[in-house]
Amino acid sequence: MNPRPRLLFVTDVFPFPFDRGQRIRVYNLLLACAKHYEVSFVGPAPQTEVQAQKLAGLCAHRHYVDIGSDADSSSGLGVWLRALRAAPGIRRPATV
Repeated sequence: MNPRPRLLFVTDVFPFPFDRGQRIRVYNLLLACAKHYEVSFVGPAPQTEVQAQKLAGLCAHRHYVDIGSDADSSSGLGVWLRALRAAPGIRRPATV
């Protein structure tokens, strides 16, 4: 049996707790992706251990990034997103 394909899921929103629609949308996307792919999550750290365990049930790998108050800082998620956009071979929304 072939291993499941891998998927890198990059977001600036942690999906828990379900206190606003954006988090619910990210959770639903993760849930759908986890059904077909081995998901690697890149995004903000969970606030509690319970949230970390919920995410561990969805994603094979989890990499937490300190977003901080300034998304354009050198350690923020903005740097990751700019690097991913600039990487060759990454599909653009216009070509998907």
